[in-house]
Amino acid sequence: MRVTRLKGLTVSWDARPLAPNSVYGEDYRRVHENVSAVLEAVSEAFGEPEGDLAIGFSGGKDSFTCALALRPFLEGWDAEARLVTVDVRVRGVEIWRPYRRDLERMAEELGYRLKFVRPSEDVEDLAEEMNKPPCKVCSALRRRELAERYDWVVYGHTAEDALETLLMSANRARGAGTFPPAEYLEEDDAYLLRPLYVVSELRTARIYREIRERLGLPRVEPECPHAKRYRDADSPRRLAAEAVEGIRRLARVRDELAVENVARGLARMALADVACGRDRFPSLR
Repeated sequence: MRVTRLKGLTVSWDARPLAPNSVYGEDYRRVHENVSAVLEAVSEAFGEPEGDLAIGFSGGKDSFTCALALRPFLEGWDAEARLVTVDVRVRGVEIWRPYRRDLERMAEELGYRLKFVRPSEDVEDLAEEMNKPPCKVCSALRRRELAERYDWVVYGHTAEDALETLLMSANRARGAGTFPPAEYLEEDDAYLLRPLYVVSELRTARIYREIRERLGLPRVEPECPHAKRYRDADSPRRLAAEAVEGIRRLARVRDELAVENVARGLARMALADVACGRDRFPSLR
């Protein structure tokens, strides 16, 4: 039996050195080290990204920080990276279209080219036809548009996203689970990478605010008619978010470290499963 060490995720955070000094401050240095740890472990399971690489870009704090954090690593990859905004339509309204110039300006400051992609379907119509929640349909549409076009798809999912997804899945009959830091999408023959898996959104929020203010960049806040459901007191995501806050209160370390440490444990387990199952996926060798 082959055992993969996943070295990048086995050293405690406090034992890891900080990244070189950066004009973006301590949070950026911490993000750099966390992303470096995830990429080191992912490369053992999947190899380094190569080919066409798309960073799903909404202009929000997580995708912005994800694009920023990947810049130091791109030079060592044989991959052509760009930011891609999937401009979904909901009830005929293009959600990101009004922000296109703002997104292009952000991309330029981050050192990327931006591409706009528009699915042919309307989220609302498709959700009614399939009898599925609009948010799930929207997520599936955006993933499809990226995975069909690119070899690697990068999402800005954070430690809180991984934990909340795990907690929301607790009521599933087939058992609880969450998404991994990276995975192979057989149906699309593409890889999906989540570099911010062990990065708290408390950090992405601070980085996003600081850099926008420093560069005079606008805040991109598209208004989706279904977004309010996540603010409802009894929604599954809201309840899961409150549970994550409970983890922060119980921990004896700073808020961001608490969720990052838990996410690091999830990442180790998920990537160990990938390594053990390599024989089932010849393309991962």
